[in-house]
Amino acid sequence: MNRSIGVAALLAAAACSSAPTAPTVASAIADPIRQRDASSDARRHPSELVAFAGVKPGDTVVDLIPGAGYFTRVFSLIVGPKGHVYAVWPTEYAKEDSDEVQSKLKQALNSFRFIK
Repeated sequence: MNRSIGVAALLAAAACSSAPTAPTVASAIADPIRQRDASSDARRHPSELVAFAGVKPGDTVVDLIPGAGYFTRVFSLIVGPKGHVYAVWPTEYAKEDSDEVQSKLKQALNSFRFIK
């Protein structure tokens, strides 16, 4: 059963990767605020993930354990000022470095909220 779900997810992701990138997504990926993230794009496939998830302007997105905020920045740029991105950082993770991440993301993004 789990193997079937995994195969289905891979097939769905492959189908999304061949779809054309929407202008909003392309603009978000190319935004100068993501300059330091660009070197990870080939490995992380942000356009494909966003297409698979169906994130669009005005949406609300929850980013669970956002790490350094790589996808949080992408999501925020796509949802824009009418959308919202909530970064959820569980208490055990928050003990380590959430204040630094929160500070960096708040400086860069206006559709972002941090939840501990």
